[in-house]
Amino acid sequence: MIMKQDGSVWSTAVELRGLGKNFVQALPSGAKAVAAGAGFSLIVKKDDSVWGMGRNYRGQLGDGLKYKRDALALVRFIMDAQAVTAGGQHSMILTRDGKIWATGCNKYGQLGIKGTIYKTRFFQVMSDGARAVVAGNMHTVVLKQDGSVWATGRNNNGQLGDGTKTDRSMFVKVMASGAANVVAGGYHSMVLKDDGSVWATGSNDYGQLGDGSTLEKYNYVQVVSSGAKAVAAGSRHSLLLKEDGSVWGTGHNEYGQIGTGWNKTDSLIFVQVISKGVEVIAAGAFHSMVIKEDDSFWGAGLNKDGQFGDGFTIPHKLFVRLAPFANGLRHDHAHMILYDEI
Repeated sequence: MIMKQDGSVWSTAVELRGLGKNFVQALPSGAKAVAAGAGFSLIVKKDDSVWGMGRNYRGQLGDGLKYKRDALALVRFIMDAQAVTAGGQHSMILTRDGKIWATGCNKYGQLGIKGTIYKTRFFQVMSDGARAVVAGNMHTVVLKQDGSVWATGRNNNGQLGDGTKTDRSMFVKVMASGAANVVAGGYHSMVLKDDGSVWATGSNDYGQLGDGSTLEKYNYVQVVSSGAKAVAAGSRHSLLLKEDGSVWGTGHNEYGQIGTGWNKTDSLIFVQVISKGVEVIAAGAFHSMVIKEDDSFWGAGLNKDGQFGDGFTIPHKLFVRLAPFANGLRHDHAHMILYDEI
């Protein structure tokens, strides 16, 4: 999904009204935040209303039902909604005053509450202090305003970073301070710190943590010492944007999602795939996209369901320029959210 400067939202996916291969307009105007989960999407409008479409069999749309929606439908008004994130089967909303609302599957505690398998409507799970929230496949990570990091949900690979492999049904503190941003992949999590360092925890079977090994981690370990501007996490790969505009990738590369070319070998460390000029990075389960300083739009990896919106279903082993938003896609006003089957 892409949200443009004019508040329009564009989507490409097999689940979108049965369409795929090309971007289509899902909303003509009025959006301020978007999120794409595994087969479902959420949009927050400027009037604070939350809209959803797609899969809903675990209540992930938050409309009180469990039926798939083939078109955008109003699911909830939440005052001062600021951001939204969508995981495998759950969704979270962050408000300006630091509250977090959740809905959907809670089998592993990913909503941050005890005693329920799922919820079909958004309800409050954190009362204050949150600055950002991200949803992985079956876990959730929160960045608080004091720079601390909190996590809940599935922890079989150490993706919460609390030193254990025990699932959590309530948010636990996993980093005391210093965090500037958080991302959640399918089974791993990453933190960008104020000093430009990157820290990672969780599944590492394809080298997605970038620490040179395939050993999963149960606590956050430093994988980049300095110079990082942004990070993104897919199902089993990770991307790093440095301050100099270069992009680096690590982990699973079967479909070319790191962007190293016809060498589809997995990488255990971050390798440079774009030398300069990038402003925004995003990672889907098995594909990656970037926006460059000249507003051009590039993608690499799996494309079997038309993830790149280029009219084809063939994978891209290198980052290739995509045409859908050659005019009017501003990197400082566009927001990319990618997700697919994990």
